[in-house]
Amino acid sequence: PDTGEPTGTLHEGAAYWVNEHVVPPPSQTQWEQAIPNGQQHLHSLGITGWQDAWVTPATQSAYRSLANSGRLTGRVVGALWWDRHRGLEQIEELSARRELNAPGFHPTTVKIMIDGVLETYTGALLEPYCDGCGGHTDNTGLTFVDPDLLQAAVTELDAAGFQVHMHAIGDHDKSSFFCITLDTTADDYQIIDVRFEKLSRVHGV
Repeated sequence: PDTGEPTGTLHEGAAYWVNEHVVPPPSQTQWEQAIPNGQQHLHSLGITGWQDAWVTPATQSAYRSLANSGRLTGRVVGALWWDRHRGLEQIEELSARRELNAPGFHPTTVKIMIDGVLETYTGALLEPYCDGCGGHTDNTGLTFVDPDLLQAAVTELDAAGFQVHMHAIGDHDKSSFFCITLDTTADDYQIIDVRFEKLSRVHGV
């Protein structure tokens, strides 16, 4: 709250501090054990391909090791994480990471978090959230990427051959999405959507 008392939860970027400074990151060995465990469960459900929506350098290394040793039996599209604290200069680095693929593992998507999530009142809304008792607040959530930067980023990522996967759960960001993506109007995007089967990649929100 505004008064500063701890509530017992950390939201969005505040939780990253704990991951970076308190909780030790999983080792390469742990990732190479965890991914096959998840893979086994997915296969038991008949799922043979999936998108991993947050591929870090550590998990990318684990996927490559598993693939090159024959232990990755699914087909995985890896989504490389867009650093919202940086700008377009990171596209060159993401392009270099895309080349670090392996049989069955293709890091060809970039994930952009545009807002937070509704459960923690951080998804961006057009109207404010109610509080826990249904009362009025001024909180309309969080928007992480400037619209002008988002437009430039999606346009450049598309030109570089990436599929772009955007997280925008609140109605604030969804309402402006069609006027931002690929520097087109909503009508233009609907035409693209109708003919999506002719495209080599389809961006999603």
